[in-house]
Amino acid sequence: MGGLYLPGAKWRPISYRAAAGKFTHPPLGYIVHVPVSNGSLFPYFNGLKSPARKFCTAFIFKDGTSEQYTTLDMKAWAQGDGNGDYWSFEVEGYPNEPMTSAQLDTLAT
Repeated sequence: MGGLYLPGAKWRPISYRAAAGKFTHPPLGYIVHVPVSNGSLFPYFNGLKSPARKFCTAFIFKDGTSEQYTTLDMKAWAQGDGNGDYWSFEVEGYPNEPMTSAQLDTLAT
């Protein structure tokens, strides 16, 4: 697997990120979620207590900037047991809003 960090992302590690475990093989791809909100998810994710902990690999703002919550060799709990072979990305916005071209460019990177 390539580097552990996304190009240009601000590193904001979730305090309990290691508990989700490492990938045993390279991820198959990524799944995009829309959190139904605007603004960083870091305070929300980092404040969750066990057993309700969850987080994604990274969050992408509408302007295309991003913050990364775990290294790319680690699983993200946003995927749970159902899609544990994928990275998980959240994009700022609401389901009725299309992703911005800046968000799409960041995902393509």
